[in-house]
Amino acid sequence: MELVLDREVLAEAVQWSSRSISPRPAVPVLAGVRIEATDGGVNFSSFDYEVSARVTVAAQEIVELGVVVVDGKLLSETARALPNQVSQVTFKTEDNYLHITCGTFKQNLLVMPAEEYPQLPVLPEIAGSIDAGALSHSISQVAVAASRDDTLPLLTGISLEVRPDKLYLLATDRYRMALKEVEWKSAHGDVNQDLVVKAKNISDAAKNIASSGDISIAVESGDEPANLVGLSAGGRVFTSQINDGAYPDVRRLFPEPINVTAIVKVAEFIEAAKRVSIVSSNLSNQQIYLQFTKGQLEFSAGGGGNNSSSDTISAVLNGPDISVSFNSRMLLEGLGAIDEPYARLSFKDETKPVVITGQKEETGEDNLEYRYLIMPIRTSM
Repeated sequence: MELVLDREVLAEAVQWSSRSISPRPAVPVLAGVRIEATDGGVNFSSFDYEVSARVTVAAQEIVELGVVVVDGKLLSETARALPNQVSQVTFKTEDNYLHITCGTFKQNLLVMPAEEYPQLPVLPEIAGSIDAGALSHSISQVAVAASRDDTLPLLTGISLEVRPDKLYLLATDRYRMALKEVEWKSAHGDVNQDLVVKAKNISDAAKNIASSGDISIAVESGDEPANLVGLSAGGRVFTSQINDGAYPDVRRLFPEPINVTAIVKVAEFIEAAKRVSIVSSNLSNQQIYLQFTKGQLEFSAGGGGNNSSSDTISAVLNGPDISVSFNSRMLLEGLGAIDEPYARLSFKDETKPVVITGQKEETGEDNLEYRYLIMPIRTSM
């Protein structure tokens, strides 16, 4: 194999394709990036049996077609460190090495056995498309609620419900839940799939193609269970295996009826909550206490012989006074995911989960496309 690539094109291709390399690969060859020079361009790819990432880029010149696999970490570090004043990078395989030349810089990377590299998964049928930025933002809003506990693998994923008119994204760690509804352009009227994809994998992939215009979502159509989901945009392709198991029915946790609502300015709420929660940041439950009365919300934390703090902001309360406490980190992550300038906190009572939604105006309707539910801490200060 012998070819010439633009340095910036190479850096972006390696950055994308090396993202699926596991720090503990199942077999040594999976620590590598596979590079294939074809008549249609140069393919860079990686695979760890769970996720794959690949991208096809145009070469300035292809002298000889071929395939090579080299250490992905070394190639990634090299691509970032190439001299900026030189625009061309030459790849040439010879004597069991990939020879890389960029100006006066020369590097020889040992090649791995390309024949041992597993076959990459085939991208499923394109089911529809959505604006890449909208999908990336929606995933980030939901991913905050996904579990970080690997002993609960199903809850480390995002539930993706694919329907003809909308996508429903949902995540929970048992203490909170985030649900986002987003419209998309379906290619099939019969698409009906419920998938669970690891939150970290799909979040990283979507974030890195957020500026690619429309992104295609690939998944089997119809009612047959899918085992693979793919994202494709701008020559970049990401696939992920579906997590095994049925995602729990957590929509039933939304409280009914709603007896109390409180409207607050998101920015004021976040600033005050951050200040007050400093004294409890090292405590196990990071508890912050909220007391809603007519016209105001009082935050407090600590106390009981320990450090303490409090602050007050204005709030519009509809219903009787109510007091409740939360884990401050989870509360702030939920408020931080709200797009609108105002947030509505909806209560059934002090012991039931609270639903947080956004709204554009203090007296307007709330936006139910994104809902963040959080469980209160059932202890008193």
